[in-house]
Parts: sequence; C-alpha cells; structure tokens
Amino acid sequence: MSLTEEQIALVRGSFAIIRDQIEPRSVGLYRKLFRYDPSLRKLFRGDIGDQTMHYMTALGVIVDNLDNDDVLMERYTTLAEQHAMTGIGRADFETMGAALIETLRENLGEAFTEEVEEAWNAAYQELAEEIMEIGEIR
Repeated sequence: MSLTEEQIALVRGSFAIIRDQIEPRSVGLYRKLFRYDPSLRKLFRGDIGDQTMHYMTALGVIVDNLDNDDVLMERYTTLAEQHAMTGIGRADFETMGAALIETLRENLGEAFTEEVEEAWNAAYQELAEEIMEIGEIR
C-alpha cells in the first residue's frame, strides 16, 4: 500500500461524512460518468441505481480496508474479473475517477479540501492500477 497514514485517514474521514446517506448522495455519480462519456452507458445493463449502490458499497469496503492488503487484493481480484468481462478499458477508469472526484466534491462541500482531494486521487489511482493490472485491462 503506497498511501500514507494521513491519506488513509483523510479518505476514511471524508467517506464517513457521506456514508450514512450514501444512496441519495451517490445518485449523480453515473449521471456524471455518462455526461463525460455517453458511450459508457452501453456497458451497464439494468437499473443504474442498483449499479451505483454496488459501486459505492464496493468503495466502502475498500475504504475500510485501505490498510489491509489481503482484503484489498481479494476485492481487487473480484473487481478485475468483473471489469475485464464487461469490456471496460483503461480510459474508462480515468473517466470514472473524474466522475467520482466530482461527486465527492459536490457531496462533501467545504470538507473536500485540497488535501482530501489529493488523498482520494491517490487512493483511486492505486485502486484503478491494481484492478487494471490484475484484470490485464488495456
């Protein structure tokens, strides 16, 4: 894990602010994603509300275990398999990262400081790189 203890604390602390109301706060995540790249909509079947909750639940598990490499690798492996099967590419991870950061900024307001943003960017970059490497996503 390359995140510092301070970055882990910032990610966890900021996620805790939105965790108790994750469903209403995460509704715009996929709207933002599809606004950035409408072609990604075809990768998702079914209700986007369900997908949003799946994403945010997985993100919550990752946030809770940022200092537990065994749990992270297990989760990354599962996510890598799922993403590889759906045809998601490297550029799509960048787009999702931008949508996630915008969603966090919107929901955290003043609590989304420059340091919090840097910590989330580092955490997401690490997550995305691990998933892409394990899933051999190009």
